[in-house]
Amino acid sequence: MEIPPLLFQKDKCPVCGVVLTAKNQTKEHIFPQWMLKAYGLYDEHLILLNGTTIPYRTVTVPFCQKCNGTRFSMLESTVKAIMESGRIKRADQYPIVIWLIKIYLGIRNLEQRLPMDRRVKNGDNILPDNFFEDQNQVMYTLLQTYHPETTFKGDFPWSFFTYKISSREPEDFWFADNFTYPFITIRLGQTGIICLLTDGGGQYHSMRDMYNSLKRKALKGVQFRELAARHLYQETLRDYIPQFMTVTGEDLPATVVNRTGVIRYKNFNIPDYHNCLEKFTGLDTNGYELTDGAVLTTL
Repeated sequence: MEIPPLLFQKDKCPVCGVVLTAKNQTKEHIFPQWMLKAYGLYDEHLILLNGTTIPYRTVTVPFCQKCNGTRFSMLESTVKAIMESGRIKRADQYPIVIWLIKIYLGIRNLEQRLPMDRRVKNGDNILPDNFFEDQNQVMYTLLQTYHPETTFKGDFPWSFFTYKISSREPEDFWFADNFTYPFITIRLGQTGIICLLTDGGGQYHSMRDMYNSLKRKALKGVQFRELAARHLYQETLRDYIPQFMTVTGEDLPATVVNRTGVIRYKNFNIPDYHNCLEKFTGLDTNGYELTDGAVLTTL
């Protein structure tokens, strides 16, 4: 199976690259209708990279009928069933991560279509067409080769964490991603998900002890946001390049081989981490008297 190059062009399907026409073009909701309905998101807004907002209900990108049809309709149904069950098993990681990649790339595609300043005619778009092609190509390959029987050798190409959130928390939805680092986090009810989409499984190893100590606890919303900040900051310290190889025949399924070598991270810097923590939680880290070397935490 040949994987076409990742080209987010306005006249092509962002998944398969086929030229879009009046006959084959459909609108794909990046955030699915079942999620909008379940969490009352129709009138809530997604914040884009340029600081503007757009209602979740209008966050769409053009897909061809085939990509918006059977294969990804089945993916949406699978993820919906998993999330409604309230339990995520290790085997569920694959469809959920592909779903998160679809959301992540869909938002990037949307930002490559929307103007940076809507008042400027023929101005630049929020993101250029060649935005991080190599980085996104890994996610695109995983998306394009999605098949329930795809096999993986070595660690998964990602690090995936699920946390339980208290039912007493008033907030039941939260979403954040990062365009510099392939990171995405989402809260759906009592389930919180944090995923480093292409870190080669680095945090699966480096953050495992912290995760194991917390995964069975019912967290407050601010605690989950703190963990999201911690995982994102750890990704900014990554000092290695993940390496993957995808083996496909003429048809799916594929085999994905993780060839990432030694996993290394740069030194932890408390002020830098506190900046990330403030953005995710709203906590004013300057408002606390901390001893030297102490890290502010709600956990």
